[in-house]
Amino acid sequence: MKRRDFIQGAGAVLLSGLLGANRSISARNTSYSDRPDIVRLPINKSPVRILQFTDIHFFIRYAGDFAQSAAENAATAETLQRLTSLADPHLILVTGDFWHDNPDGKGLDFLAYGAEVMAGLKRPWIFTWGNHDQVSDLPRAHQLLKNAPGCLYAGDRSGGNYVVRIGPESQPWLELFCLNSGKEGLKQPAREWLDDVVRQLPEYQPEHTGRVAVFHIPLRQYSAAWEHPQARGFKGEGVSYYQEDGKNLSCFVQHSIRVAICGHNHTNDYEGSTENTRLIYGRATGLQGYGGDVLPKGAKLYEYDPETRDLAWKTVLPDGTIWQPSPGEKSEKNS
Repeated sequence: MKRRDFIQGAGAVLLSGLLGANRSISARNTSYSDRPDIVRLPINKSPVRILQFTDIHFFIRYAGDFAQSAAENAATAETLQRLTSLADPHLILVTGDFWHDNPDGKGLDFLAYGAEVMAGLKRPWIFTWGNHDQVSDLPRAHQLLKNAPGCLYAGDRSGGNYVVRIGPESQPWLELFCLNSGKEGLKQPAREWLDDVVRQLPEYQPEHTGRVAVFHIPLRQYSAAWEHPQARGFKGEGVSYYQEDGKNLSCFVQHSIRVAICGHNHTNDYEGSTENTRLIYGRATGLQGYGGDVLPKGAKLYEYDPETRDLAWKTVLPDGTIWQPSPGEKSEKNS
């Protein structure tokens, strides 16, 4: 279905089609595990290129007219296409606030629109829940994500949490732990799931595989990470960790997760470290979300080298500008 048809009022048809569709991605494979929340993406190219979109906020200006609001999203949709063309990723991360709330019970339609935009990018993609990703029928949203073209979502039976294992089947290069931080931040249910799923994974071999946590609302420790001497990037606002209880970082360390990636604060784009763990903010992407006057909207491109297990990043803007601050190179709003 063409986007113009969707905008012209066929949202319900698209929603039905996405929910009933069969996945066309042959990359999805759980042959090493009976758990539906563990999936595989067999990338064999090095380095692995992963593009992060965050805080897209489709329909943030919705005012009762779906078609008109969808048309207003066209610039953001075109920005996603432009950033994808510039970065040429193997995988796209959507780290929360994909759409904006659930006015008039339209959250599922907003999700369907976003999924159709992502299908047009023709890349595998994963989704983690943000505080504004709200729907009236959560099971239906889970199924929509599972059946969305290209989407590797596998959190329908596990509270929105799942693992994507990337690389050769014999020895994955990278494991992405996709966590649902909900409306208040990561809490005990996410940690319990993480403890359980790690026990079910094959024996971890740190000399071969890197582990990364991906979610929306930051950890409390992102504030301390900014104070690290080697922190780099831009800080335009405080860390909004909401009710995240501060216990998740130690859980990550226990399970050898040494990199965390989040979104949520639109004017923060930085990396710092604490407890020997890298804490990284993505660049807010949606043109209609707040903060564009402080920090231009864009995306973050990660490159993972399976030989060195190093994860490098740079921020990409729609005009082709690349920003890659050096360690210790940091600035703040009004500083």
